[in-house]
Amino acid sequence: MSKFLSQFAVAQNAARQVIGNPTWDLMLIFLFLAIGFFYGISATRKRIISLLLYTYVAVAVSVLIPASSLSALLPTVDVFYLRAGAFIALLLLLYLFLVDRPRRNGPREEPWWQLFFLSFLQIGLLLHIVFSFLPPERIGELAPVTRAVFAAARAHLWWYILPLVVLAVIKRMEKDRRR
Repeated sequence: MSKFLSQFAVAQNAARQVIGNPTWDLMLIFLFLAIGFFYGISATRKRIISLLLYTYVAVAVSVLIPASSLSALLPTVDVFYLRAGAFIALLLLLYLFLVDRPRRNGPREEPWWQLFFLSFLQIGLLLHIVFSFLPPERIGELAPVTRAVFAAARAHLWWYILPLVVLAVIKRMEKDRRR
């Protein structure tokens, strides 16, 4: 019992430090989670799925951009900002030019939990991609939770596959429901 209490005290102190002195990466995560929440409320499932698929395209194209060459042209701009900016710009362009405009056909018949789950997976994937552009020495500056969940090498495969698996499961559930 005393071992449990001592571990609880350590966890409680760590939580106090994080809440009392949040790092920039934790603030960014909270911001993205809030955006994900409101995006899940306002968007349709089709738009969330579209943005998720555009994210895969944007990351595939953005890694082809020679950021180190651009960095030579813009010496005051960090390579991380060039890569992250190119990725976000590509994602926004894809979304703006390819997404269907919503139609006002009355209330949506979409399960709310799917919207929230997909929007949070979308935000998690975005955070993982942005943090993956950081150089290794800057990844060490991240909070331990952020590093473990979004920037660790073992999280890389999970963040790319988990949204696709969830999409497949939702599609399967939808087929079963229609029968």
